Amino acid sequence: MMIGKTDLVDKVKETIDEYNMLISGDKVLVSVSAGPDSMALLHTLLKLKNIYDINLHLFHLDHLTREGQSSIDAKFVKELSEKLGINLTLYVKSAEKYVKEKGLSFETGARELRLNLIQKVANQEKITKIATGHNANDLAETILMRLMRGTGTKGMIGISPTQGKFIRPLIYIFRDEIEKFCYENKINYRVDQTNLESYYFRNAIRNKLIPLMREISKKDFLKNLINFSKIYLEEDRFLNSLTKKIYYKISKRKNNDVYIPIIELKNLPPALNRRLLRLAIEEKKGELLDISFNAVEDIIDSLKNETEFFEFNLPKFMKVVKDKENLVIKKIEKQKIFFKKEIPMEGTCILETLNLVIETKIVDGKDAKIKDDKTTAYLDYESIIPKLYVRPWEFGDRFIPLGLDKGKKLQDFFVDEKVAQEKRKTIPILVDSEKIVWIVGYRIDERVKVKPETRKVLIINVKELS
Repeated sequence: MMIGKTDLVDKVKETIDEYNMLISGDKVLVSVSAGPDSMALLHTLLKLKNIYDINLHLFHLDHLTREGQSSIDAKFVKELSEKLGINLTLYVKSAEKYVKEKGLSFETGARELRLNLIQKVANQEKITKIATGHNANDLAETILMRLMRGTGTKGMIGISPTQGKFIRPLIYIFRDEIEKFCYENKINYRVDQTNLESYYFRNAIRNKLIPLMREISKKDFLKNLINFSKIYLEEDRFLNSLTKKIYYKISKRKNNDVYIPIIELKNLPPALNRRLLRLAIEEKKGELLDISFNAVEDIIDSLKNETEFFEFNLPKFMKVVKDKENLVIKKIEKQKIFFKKEIPMEGTCILETLNLVIETKIVDGKDAKIKDDKTTAYLDYESIIPKLYVRPWEFGDRFIPLGLDKGKKLQDFFVDEKVAQEKRKTIPILVDSEKIVWIVGYRIDERVKVKPETRKVLIINVKELS
């Protein structure tokens, strides 16, 4: 397909060259969704294909969602690949089934499923680069999400232009530029209507927070966020290089665990301590998704404590153990812990590994008969930010215990309640999309308590499977 308007193509080429994304002979797997971003990415790479001497292979996953719309997307991509004469690997997998099996949120589970399949195709097809359609709006949204959830300086980069085999040529191109490019070059695409909804956290930022910030600032602050990200990226590259030299010099491997001498950590400035610890976690976990700034900060704070032994749980079967001489980063045996799992607002959720069943129902505030029962929580339904999940304790967790007016580390709460280390791993923690709402068997959060003006009460009961 001939592309006339080339401003966007030129900008993409600048990004590719600046970050050395492509070299002659690369076989590039292009992840296409049928949306404007991936369609613009595909047609831009077609325009640049001969300049870089690369070959393209398409990837698409039909999640079997959106009442059949995802299958129409798949048909659209298949027909386009045939028209362009480009090989396509198309998977049809139920994301709903996958997230239920794994006990993940839909966003996290669908992302994990897609990445697993992309890696599978990359290995089978001897792919050297994987191109995704992340754009400048995605980058800005990610920075805001991480700021709201708590992040370190590395999180301020948002989405890196390159990461291993992954390249993101559109990362500094804004969505309106992409849509204009598609319009001017008569590039067809499909619109995922769920992106216009504000149910998911990212969509709420996209559809509610960013328009509000634009209105308040009276400027296009997104460009400032992108420049902010670029500055952090440059500084991160330098600090990361320095950290890696120190990390591989002082760390040791034993029984597949990473050992870092505490005395060496204490001699480093905090900025390098944080980076070194995150590097160690990334080595064992394979990524840093769900590793919050608070969790890392609390582990570093423990170095100041003279207590010889501490143990910190992290997401995805990870833990950090502090003994007399080392911080040890290791994986936990899977059977000792349970996955994060979504709970229906009204219905039943079974935790087989803990032999527990969680039952939920919503009643009118005037009909709620609140009892003092450790196995039942009575919550102000309208104070819950959808969705509701159950998960294990994660180090760095904080909540506001009922009756208090300020936050408290969950670890400190467990110490005060004299909860043994081993038992902490098996206590279900109920959370909504923003906060802890109930430490099952112990305390609810002050922010979700039933008040005189409460209109609806969410009743949650936890009991053993019969």
